Amino acid sequence: MKNARRFSLLALAAGALLASASVASAEDLAVRGVKPYHGIMLDVGSKQLGGYFAEGEGRCKLTVIIADGYSEDRVPSAATTMRVQMTVDADKPARLDTAEGKAVQFECVNGGQAMNATVLNRLAAN
Repeated sequence: MKNARRFSLLALAAGALLASASVASAEDLAVRGVKPYHGIMLDVGSKQLGGYFAEGEGRCKLTVIIADGYSEDRVPSAATTMRVQMTVDADKPARLDTAEGKAVQFECVNGGQAMNATVLNRLAAN
């Protein structure tokens, strides 16, 4: 049980980094601010996202782990876990999109001293 809980704490939102042409809905969740090396955990549909960032030359070096969401009646599978590392520039937010219509947007702020993460409910644009 303890290992399953630890696994769920490392879980992340599924998806690939995309610059998609979609529109955020009014149901977007609040922005969560994070300091360097402080962990963040977000539920994104059936996936969970956990990660942290480090400041580097005024940019945010982000590490995110994506996995299936935790469920007590399901054994987590390491095969569905993925680690993503990326550098987020201050003027260029990065997004991880899911197949379920949700996304997480990461913004590097204060010269890399903080990062904002926002879960977005995505609507496809025509």
